[in-house]
Amino acid sequence: MCKLLIVDGSAAVRRILMRAISEAEVAIDQILEAATGVEALACLDANPDLDLILSEADVAELGGAELVARVRQRYAADDLPVLFVDAASPVRQGALGWQELGADGVLVSPFTSQSLHLALDPFVTHS
Repeated sequence: MCKLLIVDGSAAVRRILMRAISEAEVAIDQILEAATGVEALACLDANPDLDLILSEADVAELGGAELVARVRQRYAADDLPVLFVDAASPVRQGALGWQELGADGVLVSPFTSQSLHLALDPFVTHS
């Protein structure tokens, strides 16, 4: 079973991501939601068995770097990867940005079902 936490300040974006994950047939069994970094940490406290976090890089109340730092205080990257959703260009992603914030990967937005699947699949637990 793979449990994903989506962190984004926009409920509409969270719904779009959930629908896109379903349509892309990513092997996710349960999706949880948080609107802020503080909510994400509370969700992590209540669900220590999370497998993956997909978060906007500029998440409210903590920011992406602080969210990742706090997650890393509890979990190694292999145990709980964090991916950012970012509207920046793929060229910028390789050099700076999400890597410097401590994320394990990035989903460049706008995205397709295929790019979503390719971004998430390596981090999904396959039974």
